[in-house]
Amino acid sequence: MTIGAWIAWDDAVLTEAFPQHSTSYGASGERLPFSTRISGNFSVDQNFVLTNTVSGFAGGSISYVGDRLGGFSGTASALRQIYPAYAQIDLRGRSQI
Repeated sequence: MTIGAWIAWDDAVLTEAFPQHSTSYGASGERLPFSTRISGNFSVDQNFVLTNTVSGFAGGSISYVGDRLGGFSGTASALRQIYPAYAQIDLRGRSQI
């Protein structure tokens, strides 16, 4: 059996505001577009014997991606689009002679 996991925390923000004459507005400290604060993955894989000549493999994983903000807008009052967090489950398997 193989078990794997990872987790990531990210604080990707603007370190300074956009120039005053920029076509987009971004203040210092705002999250970068499409960056998530937290994400992670957990997986389990198992090999096993089915018969004397056939072996099998089964596994699965779950991944999580936190919410993200869309691109910068043209003005300070315009709201940025919010992309919600999601989880994804993957299952896999095979048999081999």
